[in-house]
Amino acid sequence: GKAAWSVPLKAPAWESPGVDADRVFAGSADGTLAAFQGATGNVEWQVALGAPVNTSVRRRTNDLIVGPADGLVHRVSARDGRRLASLALDLTLRPVSAPVLTADSALVLLADEGADYRVLVAVDLALTGIKWRREAADKWSTSRVFATSSIVVLGTPHGEVEAFCASTGSPAWSHKLTNVPIPV
Repeated sequence: GKAAWSVPLKAPAWESPGVDADRVFAGSADGTLAAFQGATGNVEWQVALGAPVNTSVRRRTNDLIVGPADGLVHRVSARDGRRLASLALDLTLRPVSAPVLTADSALVLLADEGADYRVLVAVDLALTGIKWRREAADKWSTSRVFATSSIVVLGTPHGEVEAFCASTGSPAWSHKLTNVPIPV
């Protein structure tokens, strides 16, 4: 139960690092993405992304998916920090929360300056393009995307649960919760 090591890091409070068998990958508010050796905490590599890291770091095979505050999402080599691909998601909204990786997509929430979740995008895992984009009627109240292999689920501040097809983004169903207190 004793701490093996620690590194001071300015990161969004609710976001998490990525891990593999022997490394921890973390982004920070100074725009740096770094790999730390799991046993010692020593920096193995770091790369400047150009803007504060807003999302959790997600590891997929040998790649990392991460979103800074400039509206881009990056695919970075977990081995050496080399930027493999970058994709612009929006000119005014920024990636937030934890990207959700499915078999063929990364699902990324986009928020406005007021931190309201406005858009969900699905990008192909190579980051060559946006597969689909769903805009909230008003905004979404869930801070995380929930997904299975076939469906993506989000909630609204009006007590609705909305589900979309994971492969196309088309509406699958919605349900209004009743007799549940909705915060104003």
